[in-house]
Amino acid sequence: MGIIDKYEHFIDKLYYLFDVIYKMTPVVLIGIFVLVVYDTHKCLKKEKESLKVGKLSRSFGIIFGLKGKNIVAYSPCNDEGHIAVFGGSGLGKTSALLIPTLRKWQGTSFTIDISGDICGHVRMLNKLVYAPSDEYSSPYNIFHQIDIIRDKNDVNEALERLAFLLMPEGRKMSDTSKFFNDEGRKILTASLIAFYHEGMDFIPICERVVEKGWVELFNDIDRCKNCDAIRYINSFMGTSEQNTAGCKQAVDLALKLFATNEKVKKSVRRPKDKCEEYFSPIKLEEFNVFVKIEDAKLELYAPLLHIITAQCLEYFSERPESNKTPILLCLDEFVSLGKLEIYPALRKLRKKKVRIMMLTQSIPDIDLVYGKDERMAMMNNYKFKVLLGAEDPETQEYFAKMIGYKDAIKHSVSKNANSQTFTESEDKEWIIEPARLARLDAEDNSLIMICDGKQTRLKKNYYFLNEREKNMYFENVKHRKDFNTLMEKYNKSNDIERKVLLYIQSASIMKYRKLFVIENGSFIFNMKILKNIGACSSAEQHLIALAWQLWRGTPDKPSFEECKYDEEEYNWMYRFSVTNTFRGLDKENTNIAMQAIKLYYLGE
Repeated sequence: MGIIDKYEHFIDKLYYLFDVIYKMTPVVLIGIFVLVVYDTHKCLKKEKESLKVGKLSRSFGIIFGLKGKNIVAYSPCNDEGHIAVFGGSGLGKTSALLIPTLRKWQGTSFTIDISGDICGHVRMLNKLVYAPSDEYSSPYNIFHQIDIIRDKNDVNEALERLAFLLMPEGRKMSDTSKFFNDEGRKILTASLIAFYHEGMDFIPICERVVEKGWVELFNDIDRCKNCDAIRYINSFMGTSEQNTAGCKQAVDLALKLFATNEKVKKSVRRPKDKCEEYFSPIKLEEFNVFVKIEDAKLELYAPLLHIITAQCLEYFSERPESNKTPILLCLDEFVSLGKLEIYPALRKLRKKKVRIMMLTQSIPDIDLVYGKDERMAMMNNYKFKVLLGAEDPETQEYFAKMIGYKDAIKHSVSKNANSQTFTESEDKEWIIEPARLARLDAEDNSLIMICDGKQTRLKKNYYFLNEREKNMYFENVKHRKDFNTLMEKYNKSNDIERKVLLYIQSASIMKYRKLFVIENGSFIFNMKILKNIGACSSAEQHLIALAWQLWRGTPDKPSFEECKYDEEEYNWMYRFSVTNTFRGLDKENTNIAMQAIKLYYLGE
């Protein structure tokens, strides 16, 4: 019986346990369900967040700016969304956004590099540089995408598209100009089809077209016996010779750069052999391409930049969705490229793993080329809009409206002979006044990024800050900021003598002294400050003397012949040699002098 009692007791406990489990099951299931839903919601919310925040060393993609020390706001490489960047000259579009982004981009890229300032500051694998001004540059093969087509009809269609890219419709064309442009495009299409199938390269075709009058050109096309080409010029039979000549003149204007500029003629061609590296849009699948154009020649080379960019956009539109490598298309000085088919690209390239970063100065600049309606449509397709500063009222108002309004309480007082009434009413006011958007840089060196209707204020992430500040002494934040501003404006090549001079110039003691001037485009020491040295304080005199000696490159004992001054001035310079400089300086200015000498001799 004892054993039976034990078994019954054990069975009762099992029944009790099963009963508890049975009763608790709904609670447990509900708890698990709640946890799963919460975790899923959290993950989905995280996925929906377009702007990520992380340590600079671990963040890769579009780098917008700093949220803290070494903490950046960014959009990962594989996320979607195009970027529009606005800011006046010198506000950091290139140095605070484009270069930091390229340094952290995991994919391939296409960058228009004005003056070569970008390429030299970005270390990337598979870098391919096309520089039309450089005779040793890799060439640009404008016919590559056409050469790989096998069907003749498809080739002719591609050549017709090329003619349209070379002679696009202008927004402000008069009816007469539009007629000559459209009809001239027929002449260009006929020439491309006729001479391409004869095996000619692009530049020889351009030369042949420009060198001949329309009658001789038409005869050459007829002699090719290419019916597809002849059809395009048949419409000119019986028309006014004057009109035909006007159409041919429009073609010559479109091809002038390619037919007459010797540097462009050498750099736009098919490769000489299979071993020669060249640039064409398909190369962006594996290379980071930089198109380097001198700033002074930007307007001259605008037709070349236009056709390169237009062909890249055309290639991207046909890019297979199976290609998973993200491509970043960086269009610096956007409006200088002329009118591109950018709106369709903004809509379609999102699914092609291509992101466009457009950099320009203001809203009116875009309106001049694209018109207000198309600009508004374009802006709606930029997921990220970044403002570094805006001087013109239209750009200020656009971003102020994007940032929005906030609720405000207004108080008013009305009086009459017998009473005084206080009124309180609800109203709306700007979150940021439009005029304040002109002073973003002056206020706290910040930028505003707008995404998904929300605005985020970030510090500018200048690429050179860590490089320049690592071992350098600065008396305060303003000294550092002024130095970086001067370096960005006057010393992008990082010339050591300029660097030293700009470092001393940016010190607070030099606030009312000008150590350098720009004469005939050259950066030189301001000799007038030496002539009027007596008006300066003792500390100023010593730092000015040090700046002059380091600028001359012989900082110890200047010779009388080198100084080209009278004996009194020579003695003054000798008295302020480097070894004597520190006797007239306090602690702060001594640190500045020591840092200047360190920069001169060690470069840091």
